[in-house]
Amino acid sequence: MAMTEKQRILAAARRQPVDKLPVGARVDVWYNYHAGHDTLPEKYKGWSIPDILRDQGAGIQLRHGTIWKIEYRDTEVAAHEDPPYTTTEYRTPKGTVRMKTMFTPQEGPWVPYEVELPFKSVDDYPAIEHLLENTVLVPYLDGYLRKVEMVGEDGLVL
Repeated sequence: MAMTEKQRILAAARRQPVDKLPVGARVDVWYNYHAGHDTLPEKYKGWSIPDILRDQGAGIQLRHGTIWKIEYRDTEVAAHEDPPYTTTEYRTPKGTVRMKTMFTPQEGPWVPYEVELPFKSVDDYPAIEHLLENTVLVPYLDGYLRKVEMVGEDGLVL
């Protein structure tokens, strides 16, 4: 009986026998660059990464999923969008700090570039200390589980 791509990838990772060599192509960087520059091949415009990989006969690896979200206790967070910039202000009982980030999908990054950091002077220490002490990671599996369902037995969500 033939193995699924997911079974092949997992078996190979465990150094177990496989019915054929798994191919788990890493095309996310290629895809993001070309989608951001509108240079995807005509055939694949509007397609998702899993659909492209299925079309190519490759196993799917979806990356950069989030399994948690950040919450802040006793802190007001205000974000202002001015594309491509996002300015986020953290208002704590010990002071306010702000940071500015920039996301440019044309460059294909997964993490926004920090244009302005929250720490600017020694006066910012109390607010940043409060943030560090009151930052909570909360499990959040909704997006991950949607990706697992989308990939099915055709690969893995990392």
